[in-house]
Amino acid sequence: MLGYHLKLLPSFGFLSAVPVIVGALLAYIFAHLFTGSSGIPKFTRRHALYWAVFALIFVLSQDYWNWGSSHDLLLGWPAWAWYFVMLSLVQVIVTAIMLRREASGRPARNR
Repeated sequence: MLGYHLKLLPSFGFLSAVPVIVGALLAYIFAHLFTGSSGIPKFTRRHALYWAVFALIFVLSQDYWNWGSSHDLLLGWPAWAWYFVMLSLVQVIVTAIMLRREASGRPARNR
């Protein structure tokens, strides 16, 4: 991010976070494949459901219907800020459910 802030790296017309996120994703994939993992994980219906829920949360985070609105204050915050707080809470709950179910379905690894 510092390289983009100092204009040392091109952003290719995207927000500077996009290439950083892509780089981080590639680093995670590389680490997964080359750390003795058993290849690409199986993709089940449950995983497809999680992908769909997270995609829905992402689509809902594109708050086009409330863009530029700063009215309807609640405790000093605009309604759109509370919307994102609630959306983040939903994301945390879905992530917790996913991690607990995935952890309970697999035996713990010996380290």
